[in-house]
Amino acid sequence: MSHDTTSGGYSSSMRLILVLSGTWLLGACGGDLARSSPGGVTEAGAPIAFDAGPVPPSVDAQPTPIVDASQPTPIVDAQPIPPPSSDSGPVNGGCPSPAKPGTTPTLLGQTMSAAFIAVDCSTLYVAPYEVGVVTAFSLADGSSRTLNPVAATTLAIDATRVYSVSPSGGNEPQGLVIACPKTGCGAGYTTLASGQTGVWGVAVDDASVYWTVQGPSASVLKAPLSGGPPVTLVADGGGANVVAVAGGNVFYAGINSGSGGSALLMSVPVAGGSPTVWFTPTTGNSVEALATDADNVYWATTDGLVYELPLVPGPRVTLASGQGNGVSTIATDAQYVYWGTSAGDLVKAPIGGGKLTTLASGQTPVTSVAVDTDNVYWSSFGAGTVMMRVK
Repeated sequence: MSHDTTSGGYSSSMRLILVLSGTWLLGACGGDLARSSPGGVTEAGAPIAFDAGPVPPSVDAQPTPIVDASQPTPIVDAQPIPPPSSDSGPVNGGCPSPAKPGTTPTLLGQTMSAAFIAVDCSTLYVAPYEVGVVTAFSLADGSSRTLNPVAATTLAIDATRVYSVSPSGGNEPQGLVIACPKTGCGAGYTTLASGQTGVWGVAVDDASVYWTVQGPSASVLKAPLSGGPPVTLVADGGGANVVAVAGGNVFYAGINSGSGGSALLMSVPVAGGSPTVWFTPTTGNSVEALATDADNVYWATTDGLVYELPLVPGPRVTLASGQGNGVSTIATDAQYVYWGTSAGDLVKAPIGGGKLTTLASGQTPVTSVAVDTDNVYWSSFGAGTVMMRVK
């Protein structure tokens, strides 16, 4: 598996994928959530903002990022971008969902190696983790269509396009960062970057697409949505995986020269500058899942803890403990934080801390979670399923 490493538990999002009897399975076991997971507790002794370093300096104080001359200039395909489709709309909420699953976990769709997902007002998008194609499922009737033919590791969406990163290796187009209209693009996708060895996570804002590389040459890069050469934001030689953008910063789980092989919660300004460490896990553990909203950053660690921290100085909150070492995904809405475990449980907790609620169990390892106004959706890699239920 191209994304596994041997560094101290670092390959968090895909540390949990093993090969067993010719079938991909998710490894590591979580605990019994109903019994072992306390409610959220504000840590009185937690750092006020960051575990190391001051509040990140302003963007104006940061040096201009350096265009990475070692990266090939991407070729922007001469394909017209269609106008926004009928399923364009706010990401993760803002409109009623046509899916009406009730409280019982319901199958939305099935596709080979369903791994990472994103949802908008009418459609759920699935990255197949390095094999197959990117698929879009209608929330109204579960019908599916192929978005593009490029095998993907992870994906992100904005109002009109789907962004995905393709792995290095295999027979498909590889080492790419691409964009495809939500209406689909077939082979006519737009290439925003190429030659990206070890590419892993992807995120997007209104100006750029961001992605991570699992070392050693660079950790976090970006490219303009309108096309242009990649810019290296972080090149500390250790690598990075999960990534999210909020408050003018790119947050990521990354290894640097001083982390001892553990993935730390870090950020770098979108305009470039020095990385800031927000959280250092206990020795031998790593940050393995990540999400942001307008106010907070949320993450999990391999020792079974789920945290929340404001984007401005404020106390860190422990949302849960005892979640095992397989929390591979986190999502959030205006009220709750949702996560899935390798034990097959889907859990939510109130933002700010409180009682945990298990929404589903026995789902096989939960690989990715997404939410809209009404529902929560999750994928299970080994089963190839995308499930849903009302929040």
